[in-house]
Amino acid sequence: MRPPSWGNRPTSLLRGTNCLYAKSPYAPECNPWPTREEWEVLLLLRGTIVAAYGNVETLLSEFSIKLSHYPEYYALRQKYPHRMKSKLTFIRAAFEIDPLDKYKQLANSFIEKFESTSDLRHMMAHARIEMAGRHTGIDFASYQQSSSPGQIDLRRSRYSYSELELEARRSVRLSRIARLFYNRLTEVLPLPPM
Repeated sequence: MRPPSWGNRPTSLLRGTNCLYAKSPYAPECNPWPTREEWEVLLLLRGTIVAAYGNVETLLSEFSIKLSHYPEYYALRQKYPHRMKSKLTFIRAAFEIDPLDKYKQLANSFIEKFESTSDLRHMMAHARIEMAGRHTGIDFASYQQSSSPGQIDLRRSRYSYSELELEARRSVRLSRIARLFYNRLTEVLPLPPM
């Protein structure tokens, strides 16, 4: 599980810890059981997932903003959509109109894949981590508004290191696909500068 750049000692880019119970200075809880390697691999994987989805969300935002300047798409929305759900609705509608309609199926497939990751994105960005060690898994806990009025739900998800590593690879792949698709679309429809 050791990251190749760390070797036997942590890289000089990462500091040591002064906490008696935390083996990593980056551990968000004082817990004597997980090793420094376990914490830092966990944080690397979690950070990879958050960074990849941040890239996708920013590309979708940029695409929405730029599209909203075209007269044929401006009619879809009189103001720039701020929430991600509104941006995705706006983008879907834009792919119904020429010249983007040729890419409708690809766009819808990408958006569906992105939407299917909302729980993972939420957990990685907002949840508390609880970890007892590599063999028990990592628990993520987060509160969210319930579907029942006035109620709040505690959501929990447990991931193993191998599951998180797989999700990190998937999220990076989705981020790369988003960039390639964005670049292709800007060749078809030159978008105005920001």
